[in-house]
Amino acid sequence: MRLILSFFLLIPTCSIAQTDRIVNAAGTYLGDRSALLKECMEEMADVEELAVFGLNKVCACYLEMILSIPEVANATDKDALDNLDVDKVLGKDEAALSSFQSCLLSGMAPEFERALIDSCDQRIKGHTNFQGREVGANGICQCIVQRISAGELDVSDLQALTDPNSVQFTELMGPCVDMASALVDPPIVADPNDVSGNEAQGSVPVIKMARLYKVKLRFGQLERYFIIDSGASDPLVTREFAEELIAAGLIKGSDRISDMTYTLADGSTLDCTRYKVHGIGIGTFTVSNVTLAVMPQNKGQFLLGGSFLGKFKKWRIDDGTKQLYLERQ
Repeated sequence: MRLILSFFLLIPTCSIAQTDRIVNAAGTYLGDRSALLKECMEEMADVEELAVFGLNKVCACYLEMILSIPEVANATDKDALDNLDVDKVLGKDEAALSSFQSCLLSGMAPEFERALIDSCDQRIKGHTNFQGREVGANGICQCIVQRISAGELDVSDLQALTDPNSVQFTELMGPCVDMASALVDPPIVADPNDVSGNEAQGSVPVIKMARLYKVKLRFGQLERYFIIDSGASDPLVTREFAEELIAAGLIKGSDRISDMTYTLADGSTLDCTRYKVHGIGIGTFTVSNVTLAVMPQNKGQFLLGGSFLGKFKKWRIDDGTKQLYLERQ
């Protein structure tokens, strides 16, 4: 922030023309508006952090703000702008600080916002701090940029958001992560209508492989075994199988919902397309309104996540009988 502020102290009060003279309330000539704006933009162009802003907008806004500060508005010294300690003023005057931040952000171009979101999105997807968090990186980034626009975060502080121990990460990133999680992966709320069957309770055979349990699901005429993984979020299938479901008419284009980044048990991440799928069979039950995540590759283990199992009132695996016991709402 100090780098951004200090360059404004360099603006001289030379006179180029008399048509846009700036005279304050005390009758003191402070300089020409056109000259001040020109030199402000020249100074800003040398500050790398400000290259993404519309300098003309920022300088025009800043000049009006600085002229309203009492030390300038009532000055009798023609060098009042040169002698003004901007850091000191903004440090003690919250209104002036808020105005300055608004001026800076007024020049944030829409294309920069999009570029900032895309850059943030790529950084988050590959960052180890998000292992174990199944969130939409793009949603997090949109939240962050909104907070920047609201003046809650300075652009120069973005790097600190990758440090989980920093103030910025906890106070700004944390809420954004939770908000994005709620948007793309809302808490499971069991709907009794999502599970149908002739009986309220039933069981399904499972196959134990080492410490893993697999259970068979039916998608129309297609059957596949899924690893039961309550720690995972949504059922996960390969792209190849998703293409089979599409070919069979069990998934339509209109069923697609927002994409999401998933983190696997080994810490790797997958950018998955997602669909709402209906009519999945498990034992004597049929489950609908299921979020199905499709991994980008054709090979991989199918996972049966908590969002599917959570549609049942109760479920448990009996290792002795090798059965998955289910009870619907």
